[in-house]
Order: sequence, then structure tokens, then C-alpha cells
Amino acid sequence: LASLQEHCPFTNLWDTLMEKEFGPPPLKDPTNPFVKLIGDRMKYVLAGYGGTCITLAALTCSLLNALGYQSQLSLTITHNKPGMEMMHAIVIVTNVSSNGDAFMLDPGSRISPIFQAVPLREVDKHGNLFLGRSAFCDNKVVKVGDLYQRYFRTYDSSYELPSDWQMFYDFDGKPLEIYNEIERTIDYTPYFRLSRYTFELNHLKKINKFWSSSFTLVGFPRGIAVRFLNKKLFIYERNGIKKIEFKNRNDQIQALTFYFPQLPHGKILQFFHSFWPINESKL
Repeated sequence: LASLQEHCPFTNLWDTLMEKEFGPPPLKDPTNPFVKLIGDRMKYVLAGYGGTCITLAALTCSLLNALGYQSQLSLTITHNKPGMEMMHAIVIVTNVSSNGDAFMLDPGSRISPIFQAVPLREVDKHGNLFLGRSAFCDNKVVKVGDLYQRYFRTYDSSYELPSDWQMFYDFDGKPLEIYNEIERTIDYTPYFRLSRYTFELNHLKKINKFWSSSFTLVGFPRGIAVRFLNKKLFIYERNGIKKIEFKNRNDQIQALTFYFPQLPHGKILQFFHSFWPINESKL
């Protein structure tokens, strides 16, 4: 997981660019707006360009299945921003060391990275499991009723004082057959039927507006954590956190290509030339 996240950063950059390049993704069911084709995007993930949680989780799931593991995608509901609850994709791997065991993997987290497989049987046994430090945060998983809750806490600029624990998301630990590897499609419909949260149309519009007007990229090049958030850059070095605020798009592009040289310079230019003027006040 650490190696995957080092080479394939989390970013919403390509979700924006892909629709410009390929047009709206074709739908398996024209009446279902929650089916996306990710096959064309997967080649960008494999090239190290990165992707969102759903593409990184789908890649992880495909790689594990190719190695003989039994893995499927699952979806969680985030709670770190009340009023902005979202679906977040994870991977559930079953029957690894014994029948009935299950491990949770989260290869695509922009908020709190996690570099290990979480043994859900241990969480069931003890009620909670402290996972320790991953980059700039601590993680733990707690069992509450039939649900698992994942918590995180971050550190200040000197890495001395952690914040209070905050719940990231909850999930039931059950895999959902939402990814069709042959057709390379993702169908969210089963989760909407089972969801503990009602996603109304206005809520979805607010989420879509957030993703289409905010740039984020989180990766781990050269053994350090790097987070781009709009016009800010956070570098999590061993002796503390360094913050940089970009004055113009060229400085930001230069920093992006320095830390992630595998990213295509031309496509980044294309994105920021259209994105920066529209969002300059927020950036």
C-alpha cells in the first residue's frame, strides 16, 4: 500500500481532464447517473498520474485479484464534514489466512493515508484497533454496533501536538459487487439501496460543485508526504511541516512537476489555464 500510494497519488485532476478529453463517460444504464466507465482513466493511474479513491481502489482490487486474493470494492460514508457526506471507496479482502477473515484497505485517502491492511477480526475482538502513524496522521478503527468507524488525528507543524480524534467514515465491512472487471464499470446502485444516508439531488450537486472547483493532490514522493490543496502546498518533512502559498499558476505547476515528474506537463498546463482564472479568488 505504501508503494502504491508513493507512485500513484490521490488527485481529482484527471477526473476533470478526462471528461474534457473523452467527453462524458458512457453509462451502462442511461437512467442511472452513478455508473462510470473508468477503463480509460486506469491507464493514467498505472502511469503514475494518480486518481480518486474509486480508481485507486479499483486498481488495488484488480491487482490483488490477479495475485489470487479474494477482494472486492466497498463504499463508505464520510463524516469529517457534516453536510458534505460523501461516498468513499475502499477494498475488502476476505479469506486471506483463514476462512471468514476480512481485511480493509484504503489506497485512496486524501485526508488521512493508511499504509496497512486493517484486520477487521481484530477490531471485532477488541472493539477498537490503534493503527499508529501513517505520514502526517494517526489512525484507528472502532466497532460500534454493526458498523466500523475509522478515526484520524493530525499533528501541528512541529509534530508534537496531535489534534482531537475525528471520525473520517463508517462502513459495514461487507464487499459490494460494484466493479465489473470485464466491462470495467462501476455501479453504485447497490450501495444507494443499502446506504445509511439519503443522498438527495441537492446534496449531490453540492458535492459535485466542490470537486469541480477544488484542486487536491496528495502523494508520497521521496519518502515524504506532499499535499496540494488549491493554491497551497504542505510538505511533511521529518522535522516539521512546511507550508507554501503559490502566487501564480506557473509556480504551482513547477512544484507539481518537481515532486511528481511522471505527471504530463502539457496536460497540467491545460488544466490550470482553464481552472486557475475561474477559481483564482479561492485558489
